[in-house]
Amino acid sequence: MGNVVKAHVACYDTENCGSSDAMNIYDDGFTHCFACNKNFKSREDGASFSETNTKTVTQKSNVPSLLEIGEYPIRGFQSRFIKKSVAEHFGVRVSYVDNSPTNEFSAHYYPYTSQGSDEIHGYKIRRLPKDFIFSGKFKGLFGANKVDLSSNKLLVITEGEIDAMSVAQAWFERYEKFYPVVSVGSASMCKDLIQHRDWIRRFEKVVLWFDNDDPGRKAVAEAAKIIGYDKCYDVVTSYKDANECLMANKEKSNELLNAIYSAKSFSPVGIVSSANTWDIYKKDSEAQYVPYPEFMQGLNSQNYGRRMGSVTLLTSGTGMGKTSWVKEDQYHLLKTRPIEERIGVLSLEESVAEAVTNLMALEANKRIQLPDVGMTDEEERGYWQATMGDDRYMFLDHQGSMEDSSLVDKMEYMCLSGCKYLYLDHITIAVSESNANGSGDTNSAIDAMMSDLLKLAKRHNVWICVVSHLRKTPNGQKSFEEGAVPSEDDLKGSGSLKQVPMQTFAISRNKMEKDPTKKNTSRFWVLKDRFTGRTGYVDSYIFDDKTGRLSRVDEVEESFEALD
Repeated sequence: MGNVVKAHVACYDTENCGSSDAMNIYDDGFTHCFACNKNFKSREDGASFSETNTKTVTQKSNVPSLLEIGEYPIRGFQSRFIKKSVAEHFGVRVSYVDNSPTNEFSAHYYPYTSQGSDEIHGYKIRRLPKDFIFSGKFKGLFGANKVDLSSNKLLVITEGEIDAMSVAQAWFERYEKFYPVVSVGSASMCKDLIQHRDWIRRFEKVVLWFDNDDPGRKAVAEAAKIIGYDKCYDVVTSYKDANECLMANKEKSNELLNAIYSAKSFSPVGIVSSANTWDIYKKDSEAQYVPYPEFMQGLNSQNYGRRMGSVTLLTSGTGMGKTSWVKEDQYHLLKTRPIEERIGVLSLEESVAEAVTNLMALEANKRIQLPDVGMTDEEERGYWQATMGDDRYMFLDHQGSMEDSSLVDKMEYMCLSGCKYLYLDHITIAVSESNANGSGDTNSAIDAMMSDLLKLAKRHNVWICVVSHLRKTPNGQKSFEEGAVPSEDDLKGSGSLKQVPMQTFAISRNKMEKDPTKKNTSRFWVLKDRFTGRTGYVDSYIFDDKTGRLSRVDEVEESFEALD
């Protein structure tokens, strides 16, 4: 390949690559993309390049030679708070609009050399505001010739030349001395570090300060891999880059230098050094707990309530009152939590209308869903307004089917829309229908969904309640519908139902009892609580057939005596 005449342009292979800035155009008629590592031939005459592939038309004849650039003046960049002394240190030159020093700059010229040599083999040209071309051969690192290897304590590597100059500016302001700082050509050109790896690794500490965006974060990971994780430290600030940090503090260098000195040792994704765990510890130790309804007083006292950023599983036999418990909890959150905390309801066994009616019934304190329970139009509107009027709930309108397999996507949409509490009732239907046209491996589908739900809870710091059914009891054993207490091994489906949740709850009740009090009284059990480790029986509550509400049975002894 020849000399670079234009850099950081969009890759021609838009279908397979799609990089917006990883391709260079050379004067011999070829291009190379550093993202997909492919070469492309441009126009046959090699003279110019179409605007369909580059932002501007660049002709080789318009690029000044190295000798011409060497005659251009050196000036500071007032708009970037870069002083002339720093520009002189790096040899950065400028040209003016209409060649008049009284006019504004038309371009910056950043020299590229080899480490230990002052011979300039190319200039990266920035035609303002942001059009890049090259004169000469583009190789090496900006500022490499200014690095004194006898000072091997600290090296800073930035993503852009202006950022490297910003770091140098801050150092000079404090110490009246320039310390080692270099820059890669762009985030897509980290592979250039390979040829410099030996001298870079002579430094005890290599601080990477790349742009605070997705390409920049990916480039940090690539650079650290090339240089070695044992040497690399990572600067992460609220600023876009080093120059923005410098400008935000005007001529004060403290914040910029503090960001460098407090850089944390780089670790690959998923690996955390113990020295970097304080913030993680503090965040986890301050995790929020939100209470369950008042009739679950024992649960709130023993287990502190629900822990945000986690998954809770609720189970019981068929028709044992799981939905009633869930509705009470949803209504409790409506009445006790801040208005900005919304509630996501994914009830796969009921329609949206049924879900709305059940919540209105709790507000009415009577079973308005029954045909013999009447109410006036005014009452009906009032119940609806009190529960639905503030737009606190979001419902999944599944219309009887979830075959599009997009349930987790819909839940993420709810999270992004402000839902802090989500209820999936129940997971068996969710995976059986979404997997109907797949492999038929329900357990694998449950594993995948539980993993996705946990990631969702962590990513958005939300609480997710998953309702699950139980396996059939073997012949000869007491059934769950007759009051048998479930265990985690009774959960219907994959082992992930047992492993993933932070809390697992079970409801037991003998719905075959003739005595109405015994028949409508439920025991509530904690089968698992990963945080507290506290399990066992916690509460008893009774269902009022007239109001449709659940209320606590105050005396534990009376509760057991009534049931046994």
